[in-house]
Amino acid sequence: SDVYKRQVHGGIQSNLTQQFTMFNLLKCFAIVPEQHIILVERLGRYHRSLQPGLNFLIPFFDYMAYKHSLKEQSIKIDEQTCLLYTSDAADDLLCVDLGGRRIIKKK
Repeated sequence: SDVYKRQVHGGIQSNLTQQFTMFNLLKCFAIVPEQHIILVERLGRYHRSLQPGLNFLIPFFDYMAYKHSLKEQSIKIDEQTCLLYTSDAADDLLCVDLGGRRIIKKK
């Protein structure tokens, strides 16, 4: 009975140690997708920006604080009506409908 308990508990402890080690190895690497940048903090302060691709981190010291997108964003501008005076006379008015899109590229 004591041999069985040692084998079971020893196996569980060994399994947890292996999982913990594997988890730490996976935290060493960060894959950043294209059109993104990840900001890294080391011990709570900004350390560097990770570029797209495979990057190396130090577990427990480096933290991926923010994922920033570099993609362009399109914002629709609602249509608006403008009245234009074509001359000094009050009866010469021109109605123009304006609308469009604004493209923003984040830096």
